Amino acid sequence: ATVLAPLAGFLELVGGAALVVGVLTRLAALGLACDMLGAILLVHLSAGFFAPMGFEFPLVLFTAALTLAVAGPGAFSVDRALIARREPS
Repeated sequence: ATVLAPLAGFLELVGGAALVVGVLTRLAALGLACDMLGAILLVHLSAGFFAPMGFEFPLVLFTAALTLAVAGPGAFSVDRALIARREPS
């Protein structure tokens, strides 16, 4: 816990900011999906499905992060702008 808790906090802070801006979207989303899967399996699963301690909200966050990892960045992301800049017109 002394190693993983700061790592998870850093991942959630930096990964969340990366998703908001749209930088390294697939990588950040994959990291956050792994983080939420670990939270579900290690913390929330024993409390059942429903809130406040259940795994329904982490499951939604896991699904959203996994969707972003598969679908990629949106049209107004920094990733998309960098890709468009590299491609010849």
